[in-house]
Amino acid sequence: MRCRSAFALILLLLCALPAHAAPPAAPAATATAAAPQTGVLPPIYVGARVGGAFGQAFSELGASFTGEILGGYQLPVLDRRLGVFAALSYAQPSTSGHTQDPRVGSAGGQLNYTTTLRDFGITAGGQLWWPIQGTRFVPFGALGLKLHMTQTVSDTRMGSISAGEYRESDTHMGFLLRLGAGIKLGPGLVAVDATVDSAPIDQLTTGSANSGAIVLAAGYHFFF
Repeated sequence: MRCRSAFALILLLLCALPAHAAPPAAPAATATAAAPQTGVLPPIYVGARVGGAFGQAFSELGASFTGEILGGYQLPVLDRRLGVFAALSYAQPSTSGHTQDPRVGSAGGQLNYTTTLRDFGITAGGQLWWPIQGTRFVPFGALGLKLHMTQTVSDTRMGSISAGEYRESDTHMGFLLRLGAGIKLGPGLVAVDATVDSAPIDQLTTGSANSGAIVLAAGYHFFF
């Protein structure tokens, strides 16, 4: 009888104890981990662009092949969207035609000419990349000053006879505005862009004119 009473007392005490609470679950690692910044590009890039420069928008100069190498650094502001860049470029547009000169009797009073502008450019400016988070699409724009170091070569002919060649060198400042878009591919971007390149020039050969162009180009920018 005493054993039964003792057993009943022990059972009563056990029932009166508070239930043991389960330990709180550890916070999920993903809840505390910082979200990946997929919209941020690495800070340094180098690249190359090739395309066509269409001088008809500003002068009598025709279309030309153009090439450019460039590099830049993304500043630690706006999630490294804003940066600075520098570039070296080359283009060689030309134009040709004829003019009447009464001193040229053997060619019917006509002089034929070809004028070629060899343009080596140095550009410095700012560039804004704007990656679209969650996609591979990266629109961008650039604005800069461009130093044009040019040599103008004019060749004149009287029919099939050369009437001489004239060369003139000049250095002048212009500006450019560029808009484009890239697709992330590998360690960088494949990009296409359109550039307005304005460059006022004043030479004996050209007179007061503009040696700028509308440039359409494509290239690759390697980020690291």
